Amino acid sequence: MPTNAAFPLRSLALAGVTALTAGAVFGVLAPLLEPVGIPVVHAIHLVLAAGWSWSALAFCVGLAQESRLRAAVLPPVSLMAAVFAYYVTKLQKGKFQLLVDMEDPAQGTRVYWAISFRPP
Repeated sequence: MPTNAAFPLRSLALAGVTALTAGAVFGVLAPLLEPVGIPVVHAIHLVLAAGWSWSALAFCVGLAQESRLRAAVLPPVSLMAAVFAYYVTKLQKGKFQLLVDMEDPAQGTRVYWAISFRPP
């Protein structure tokens, strides 16, 4: 039986907010710690940028849930928040080039993602 059965909705909301917050913090910290010259901070960036740590985020979010349904739903939500925060942070840092087709400006601005894959 859940420990906080008197407040199931509050528990559900708190679990959702916690999963979203964990994902967003994870996604923001990974690119923000990249340019820091301190070796310990750079090591933290390397850990946060590795694929296994993203899997560990989802695993830990699911492991922390009391119900099976929340354990199945919240890890992907946390990962979506992390991926969204990661790319928004990289976009704000200017890692990607924005392109506008001047012949058809109604299409809007497109992000040229390939610029980040060019060799230095």
